[in-house]
Amino acid sequence: EEQTEYCTACETCYTQAAQANNNMAAANYYDDAVQQNNADDGCGKFDLNSCYKECLNIDNMESNGYVDAADYIGCVKVYENDKKGLAYWAGATCNANGSRI
Repeated sequence: EEQTEYCTACETCYTQAAQANNNMAAANYYDDAVQQNNADDGCGKFDLNSCYKECLNIDNMESNGYVDAADYIGCVKVYENDKKGLAYWAGATCNANGSRI
């Protein structure tokens, strides 16, 4: 949950910074009031490039074969081959049919 909150805040700040950069490029000036507002929004605590890349990596972990360990609090079937009658279960420690830890 803490990581989710961190990444949500990082993404919000990253988006705000990108929008501010686009506004500066389009208008060719920077409004001091916007600069002051951004200083007060809590985004100063982030290194936006590194936190954004880190959070993208975390978001892409599942597509790269990683899973959240919290998914295995109970027994979870992770693989089944019906042709061979074979099933693999993951969890803290599971019995052969995956019904108990």
